[in-house]
Amino acid sequence: MNAPQQPPSDKAAPKKEAPKKESPKKETSTDKAIDDMQKKVEERLLPKLQEAKERLDETNSRLKGFIRQNPGACLLGAGLLGFAIGRWASRR
Repeated sequence: MNAPQQPPSDKAAPKKEAPKKESPKKETSTDKAIDDMQKKVEERLLPKLQEAKERLDETNSRLKGFIRQNPGACLLGAGLLGFAIGRWASRR
């Protein structure tokens, strides 16, 4: 008699795959030029991005303060703006 075959046990050790060997890339003059250009762009943009972030944080704080001091006016303005956008969108 043939006994029913049992599925393989979950406890079996997983097969190890051989790590893929990547061929070492030779750095060309084009790669060096791209890397240099990337570094220059980062050096110029990072300070400007940091300044923009600081200005946005300051503006956000000022707006939050205004909203806390004038919640009724802000709600009224938001409602009017929503109404105006709705009217404008419905005509298109």
